[in-house]
Amino acid sequence: MIEFVKVSLTRNKQTCLQDLNLEIQDHQVFGVFGSDQTSRSMLLKAAAGIEEPDKGRVLVNTENVYDPQSEAYKLSGFMQNHFGFYGQLTLEEYYEMILSLYKIYGRNRRSRLEEVLKMLDLMAFRETYLEEIPRSLFPMFGLGAAILHEPVWLILDEPFEMLDVDHREHMIDILKAMYQEGVSLIINTQVYTELTGFMTNLSVLEQGKVKICGSIEEVMEREMDTCPVRMHVIDHMEAAIQVLKDNPIVERVTVDGQEVIFRFQGDEREEAMLLAQITGSGALVRNYRRDSVNLEDILRR
Repeated sequence: MIEFVKVSLTRNKQTCLQDLNLEIQDHQVFGVFGSDQTSRSMLLKAAAGIEEPDKGRVLVNTENVYDPQSEAYKLSGFMQNHFGFYGQLTLEEYYEMILSLYKIYGRNRRSRLEEVLKMLDLMAFRETYLEEIPRSLFPMFGLGAAILHEPVWLILDEPFEMLDVDHREHMIDILKAMYQEGVSLIINTQVYTELTGFMTNLSVLEQGKVKICGSIEEVMEREMDTCPVRMHVIDHMEAAIQVLKDNPIVERVTVDGQEVIFRFQGDEREEAMLLAQITGSGALVRNYRRDSVNLEDILRR
């Protein structure tokens, strides 16, 4: 688990994270959304051990990432959205340098390098200088650098930027395979459709704080409960409206012809009792439904 405990982080006089508490469980595909790109990126960098918070703690498996004695950084691989490659190194030399940083040597080093190059379809570029490689492939190189040491957490900051459709699909296939193998993913992206059918959990950040957080099912259920109710009444409209006005958890009752629109904050049992009271008042209800909601609507709010 990666845990943020009352984390505050300010950079260039901008509050990026503010007294933030967040838990990301193992084996999730956790999407990070929100209108502030800087806050989203700083959340990921703090988790990866790159941007130390001004206050609070970041824990990986209960171990403080910023403890000088900690090796928690080895558990995660971070792919940033800006690439500072060493142009005078070949791709193979660059990856060799990354492996050295993680103290991976011997036979395992060579086999892992070959495995990653093949996985990313980069074998043809292994002896190419980085400054000569098409910029559109940089995200694939960045992903390779992040996974070389076989982390259990993969933290990706806008990984799909600059990729064409084919390479984007290839990267998503790789990420899906890694998830199936037990790797946990945290992905910052502006376009949720890239994670459709793949993402398990999400968080929306606003003004450095968590606005929405949970599994896809939990978020959808909570948001559905806040959608307006629409009820079509064909007779005894006054009785139906009176029942609604007398209920303390009914709000914002409006009438449009034979349709009554209102907000209801109760649970399923309370909603069933409300409907029974309305029909018991003599009102004839032809239709009762909540407005629909989809994930894209939630993330755009």
